[in-house]
Amino acid sequence: MNIISHKNNRYNNQDFFTKAYTDKNIGGVVLDVTKTSNGKIIVFESPTSTVTEINSIQNTTFEQIESSEIKPLERFLSNMAEFKKRILINVLPLDLPYLSETTVEDIVKINTEYINEIFEVIKKFPELTICLFSCNQILITLIKNSKKPCNLGWLINQAGASYIDLEIYIFQSYMLNEKVLLQQLDNKKEIMAYTTDSDSINSFMNFFKDIDKDKNRKRIFDNISVITYYPDIFINSYKK
Repeated sequence: MNIISHKNNRYNNQDFFTKAYTDKNIGGVVLDVTKTSNGKIIVFESPTSTVTEINSIQNTTFEQIESSEIKPLERFLSNMAEFKKRILINVLPLDLPYLSETTVEDIVKINTEYINEIFEVIKKFPELTICLFSCNQILITLIKNSKKPCNLGWLINQAGASYIDLEIYIFQSYMLNEKVLLQQLDNKKEIMAYTTDSDSINSFMNFFKDIDKDKNRKRIFDNISVITYYPDIFINSYKK
């Protein structure tokens, strides 16, 4: 199991990155990004943020944001020039008009501009190992179709969603399914579990209990990455 620490507002930027740099048990970080009303791609902090708060950021200029911890993605990546671990960027959906026949083209155009702006930042840092993922199928499909040079993942929020062929599949912990996970490993895909609270952590740990007695679960455990706001819980539980 690989542990990926999710940037959040439980720690300030310095403490978060110091731990990510120095703790050998942490294999990478997740940064949530969105776009301000004046076009700045910023790193937005979770976990206490709500959809309303995120939409508020998207409808605010960068200069109006009253948080010293929310900074442009370019500044984050510039400060991480020596970071040798993975950086996963979670592309948060934009607050867009209700989808209708008259707005489809506009929504595609807005999302395409959003994606291009993110890649304009990323391409300035070829020395960093960066992957993108999102829960939004429109964004994922547009990024995939753009054929930009970046590994791409999908944060799956519900079963039965349309399949997209990507490099990385990220499952909510309550969605972990042995057959599905083994199938992805057989297909040479990377698998991850997304844990954001005590319930999702418990779901993950219950799924992997008694893994020494179950070779299939052990194989999944050895190959899965866990994205978490609470890396110390997993370090203390599994990295003894």
